[in-house]
Amino acid sequence: MLEQGVAHPVDAALPPGTHALSDCGVEVSFDGEVAAAAWLGFFPSAFLLPSPRQLQRGRFTTLSNDDRVSWAGREWTTISHSLPGADDAPIRGMCLNRRGTGHPLNGVLLLTAGKDRGNFLRLRTEPTELAPGVSIRGEAENSALTLRIARDLGDDRVSIDGVALRGPATTAVSAEQTITIHGDDDAAGSALVILG
Repeated sequence: MLEQGVAHPVDAALPPGTHALSDCGVEVSFDGEVAAAAWLGFFPSAFLLPSPRQLQRGRFTTLSNDDRVSWAGREWTTISHSLPGADDAPIRGMCLNRRGTGHPLNGVLLLTAGKDRGNFLRLRTEPTELAPGVSIRGEAENSALTLRIARDLGDDRVSIDGVALRGPATTAVSAEQTITIHGDDDAAGSALVILG
C-alpha cells in the first residue's frame, strides 16, 4: 500500500496473513492471491474508492488493482504484485505504486535474490546506497538511472546482466537490466531495474 498526496509516500509490501494497519484505519487480509480490507472500527469510517464503498468492521471487502482506501482525509493505493520467475521469493501481496506522488522519477528496484527477496526500494533523485561503495542515482529530467562504483571492489563483485564492472566507474542502467552485488560473506543480492 502506498499513501498518496504526501511529499515522500511510504510503500508497504505485505506478506500473507492479516495485518492491522492503524495508519490507514483498516486491516488487510492476504492469502497469497487475494487481498481484502476491513475497517478497524475507530472514527472516522474507511471507504474504498473509486466507486465509494464504506468498509465494515469485521467484514472484508476484496481489493482490486488501483483501488484506494480513504480514511481521515488520507488515501492509500493498493497494487497486487507477483514475482514471475522467482518462485522461491516471499509472496508480497501489495507493493509499490509507480504513479505515486512525491517522486518525480518512476523508477524502482525489485530485489529478486537475497534475504529481502520481493521487497522494493524506491529511487529518489538523491543517490540510493545499494552496498558500501555502490550507489545508484535517478535523474528526474530524463528518467535515467546511473550506477556508481566508488572504488575497486574486485572482480565479479558488481555486475550488470552478468558483465562484471570494476570501480571506480559510473554506468548508465536501462530498464529490465539486472544488477548483482556480491557481499564479503559470499551473499549476493540482485535487483531488477524497472522504469515506468
